[in-house]
Amino acid sequence: MFKKIKTQIRLKFAKWKIERFLSINEVEFVIAHYQEEIDYLDFFPKNSKITIYHKGEKPINKIIYQQYKNVKIFDIPNIGRNGHTIFYHIVKNYNELSPITVFLPGSFNAINPYKTKKRFAKIVNKIVNFIPMDYKGVYTSGSYRWWYHLNYFKNLRIKRLIKEDFTLDYYQSTNQQNFKFNPSSKLEPAKIRPMGNWYKHYFGDKKYAPVDSMHELFGVKKSSIKQHSIKKYKELISQFSEAKVAYELEHYVERLWPSIFMK
Repeated sequence: MFKKIKTQIRLKFAKWKIERFLSINEVEFVIAHYQEEIDYLDFFPKNSKITIYHKGEKPINKIIYQQYKNVKIFDIPNIGRNGHTIFYHIVKNYNELSPITVFLPGSFNAINPYKTKKRFAKIVNKIVNFIPMDYKGVYTSGSYRWWYHLNYFKNLRIKRLIKEDFTLDYYQSTNQQNFKFNPSSKLEPAKIRPMGNWYKHYFGDKKYAPVDSMHELFGVKKSSIKQHSIKKYKELISQFSEAKVAYELEHYVERLWPSIFMK
């Protein structure tokens, strides 16, 4: 109970800080939505953009527009999962990106063993802080300890987070609502395997980040996104081509977002 109250306080404090200290639309929240309940809009600051990409078959009640003036909903094909949605948003808005974008899955507020709501609260709280809380342009829920600046500890952390030989053939959605609509567990293999080879192919010698973005909950600065060309993002999103197919690549990028975006 105490932990739930603590998370609620974090959420309210983060919302207040953004509304109090940041200008209108300085932060944008981008949600990859499928069949989840939209029961989280009150968490977001009123002076921020909220963009929902809806891939589900069940229509979203448009009454949301009357209640929340800062919400925009886009129906897009059900291709890939969160990773595809992130690339889609970047390509679509490359020249109009918000100063800070927070990406999150529509299931972040659902009951799950991964404490995603708590993670979200931590990320949003880091956006407005006296001491910069991003890691080279990326905001994650984990703590970046001062000793991670020392190569020995940084490499230990990276070794724990990044498994270059990672591959995945099967994965079942942990969100019960989503699983009911898409029970398939077989993954379409990435064009380049394993994960380390894929990363080196597209990003060369770019180093790995010692922070994680599991469940694809993270924030990122505009300058960090734009260090890569729109051509690069179009090349990456082209690897998602068919609707209602689960891709192994989703699980690669889930682990690699901080590495891709850090400057």
